[in-house]
Amino acid sequence: MIKFYAYYNHGGYKDFYLGSDCDDTPSRYFLPLLQVHERRLTDAPDAELQKEVDRQKLLPMLTVLTNDTTEYNYPDCVRRMVSHGGYKALYRRIDQQHIVLAIRDIPGSKDVYGRSTPFCMMMIGDNSDIDTLDHITQYIIRGLTDFESFATTLFVNDTKENGLRFDLARLNDKIHHIATDASIKPTATMTESDKRGRPVCLFAHFMPYIDAINLLEREQKIPHDTVDYLFSIEKNKFRRMNDTPQYPFYEQPRRTPPVFTRKSYSNSDTDHMASLERRIAMLEERVNQLEQLLTQTKQQ
Repeated sequence: MIKFYAYYNHGGYKDFYLGSDCDDTPSRYFLPLLQVHERRLTDAPDAELQKEVDRQKLLPMLTVLTNDTTEYNYPDCVRRMVSHGGYKALYRRIDQQHIVLAIRDIPGSKDVYGRSTPFCMMMIGDNSDIDTLDHITQYIIRGLTDFESFATTLFVNDTKENGLRFDLARLNDKIHHIATDASIKPTATMTESDKRGRPVCLFAHFMPYIDAINLLEREQKIPHDTVDYLFSIEKNKFRRMNDTPQYPFYEQPRRTPPVFTRKSYSNSDTDHMASLERRIAMLEERVNQLEQLLTQTKQQ
């Protein structure tokens, strides 16, 4: 079962449990005025308002996560994925049973001034969901903007109910469509990453390679050598980390993530590889500049 979460701004940012792919509920609601109306009724009974309150209390509700909502809370180890940045999309294993796909900075609905407030979404599944989450990951990488545009429409400021509505059925329909799309044929990406001993299957970013890796380590405390695939959104390119064999990550001793900065290179194999990766990135950038110069020359 895949569980859906969001960190969304409606009267302030809140952690929401949105439902799951096994949930057949069409929509779920967050109605902040419902409790206000209930308190008002205790002071001044009103038949019409009571009828409206009774009706709204029957609506399926979004769960606002607190320390008391233990049944729905996401694992502690992924809370940093919500509270800290350092990535655009991240697909990773968090233990031997569970994996998570997270997307940050999705443009939210616009206010009356045309301003959009970003939000993030997470999908957490178990080993039986790897194939579906692999498909979703491939779809997002192929069309990140399209997925973000779709995700934005799932949250609706419902004027009838005077609150926030999340259209869960539309998300589940989309996921079913992606999972059964014959044109998306991903290899067993997370399974292959497991075999390589890398808990982070995919790290998508906008920044230059070295800067993105540094930011990921600083913000998410994820060592660079536990990442398998990197995807540059700006260049629309994949990069795979070196193939040095490792034990499965859950069998490795706990260690403090290394500080990985431009000045920290040594003569070790790992740092030598990082230096080569940096030089490759610089060469790729130079090639792009030369190609642009050649195009301009031909046009003249």
